[in-house]
Amino acid sequence: MRLRPLLLGQVLVGAASRWPRVVRALIDVHVDAIEAVGKHLLMDLSDGTTLRVHLGMKGRWRQVPPGEPIRVSMGDVSLRLDTAGGTALCTRAPTVERFRTREKATHRVLRRLGPDVLGEGFDPAVAAVRAARSRWPTAAEVLLDQGVACGIGNVYKSELLFVLRTHPFAPTDSVAHDTWEGLYAKAATLMRANLRPAPRNTTGLGPGRPLHWVYGRRGRPCLRCGSRVQSKMQGSDLPRVTYWCARCQHSGTVHD
Repeated sequence: MRLRPLLLGQVLVGAASRWPRVVRALIDVHVDAIEAVGKHLLMDLSDGTTLRVHLGMKGRWRQVPPGEPIRVSMGDVSLRLDTAGGTALCTRAPTVERFRTREKATHRVLRRLGPDVLGEGFDPAVAAVRAARSRWPTAAEVLLDQGVACGIGNVYKSELLFVLRTHPFAPTDSVAHDTWEGLYAKAATLMRANLRPAPRNTTGLGPGRPLHWVYGRRGRPCLRCGSRVQSKMQGSDLPRVTYWCARCQHSGTVHD
């Protein structure tokens, strides 16, 4: 995690947020631990509290060197943490909260999360069992269920289903255990490969090749068979755009 060198073990010399209560009395507090749990970033502080940041769809972290001006509207500053080595700036994240570290195990959101795809000891077979029991009706919706396994977002959802030739609208109970296990194993492989600072690439095709198999490629030729990539809003809880190739991902029910 690229924030660790800047923040871990450092003293906060400044802090700001569009939610002022989150950063109250943080000056001279140490950052004792930083942990990513799925899409949640947790920072344990020396005052016995923990900061939780969820980036959502639009949130971004960036590092600002010491002395470099920060030209960002305060309304966009979800969290700003200053140390002697520079500034960690999070903008447009929908969720930043601070709670007592001892309450982490019973936190209303964190306690519902499944195993982290990028966590040590992640077992795709265990995630596969949880996926088969999910309440969501389709394969794509299950992959986004952070209670089954946390960390997979909308881009990887479409990419993983394409790679394993699984239709996004396939009924959950029609997906075989081996397919679920393969989806979560591939998720761990691709997401770990993208932890490095180099540009993201979910296809694995290498430098100079497309970054995605199907995501964002509506109407363009499928990189595998040449058919036109399709897209559709999917999901009843929080609808997201799903991309797929009808020829390569032929199983499941298509909703036209």
